[in-house]
Amino acid sequence: MIDQVISPVLPTGLVPVTADARSCRSVKVKRESRINLGLAATDAQDVPVAGSASSVGGPWWSGSVTWETHPLTPDRFEDFADVINRTRRANHCWCLSHRLRAGEIEELGGGSREQAMRSLCERDHPPGVVIYRDGEPVGWCNIGPRTEISRLAHSRLIRPIDDLPVWSIVCVVVRSGHRRQGVTAPLLEGAVAYAASHGAPAVEAHPVDPPDRMDLTMAFVGTRSMFERAGFRVVGTTGAVASGMPRLIMRRDLHALPAPDPHAEASR
Repeated sequence: MIDQVISPVLPTGLVPVTADARSCRSVKVKRESRINLGLAATDAQDVPVAGSASSVGGPWWSGSVTWETHPLTPDRFEDFADVINRTRRANHCWCLSHRLRAGEIEELGGGSREQAMRSLCERDHPPGVVIYRDGEPVGWCNIGPRTEISRLAHSRLIRPIDDLPVWSIVCVVVRSGHRRQGVTAPLLEGAVAYAASHGAPAVEAHPVDPPDRMDLTMAFVGTRSMFERAGFRVVGTTGAVASGMPRLIMRRDLHALPAPDPHAEASR
């Protein structure tokens, strides 16, 4: 835990959260802010915002909906699995291939990819956050210090642009049956809050900028517009591609900067 207040770029109406906050406080979210949050454009209302080691980026209320984001600690592993691998198939995705090299996965799991992911959950920096809507797990964001994500740390295609010890988003997943329902925006806010609670100076992602909807199998990298709405900006390019499209380097600095203009987003 850290003591200082970290002030990331937040959508209009939200406020920065101290890393050791213990209680909720209410702030007004204006009508136009519902667009940035990925929620319905309703009248202004009180939206409690809280942060702690076990609950980051929430809870937030929108009408009758409550959003909470939690780091993937061992006690939440089954919720994570419900999002990405509901049937628990051994050869299905456990969100490891783009984070660790094959030898590390084998060493951690002894041949079991599920066990390898469970082992990551026991580390000081759990490998991401799970978001809950009204108590149900509906999304997952794989995030951590770039130095702990060996696939990135050793990549010849996605190179760092400077020496800043950034945290990196590896993938973003919304649970089947819950897509196109406004999950991504609060999920990204929760992931950024998690990074901020550990003192990250910035968070990076490596999305693409598709002219239209992209192949669902590669959608986990995210899109430029999705991250722009969350306060990220393009800071570079990579040699990597997804669905045949070049991947960008987008960054969100975790200090006070003007929030994204919701009117500009709405006019696009």
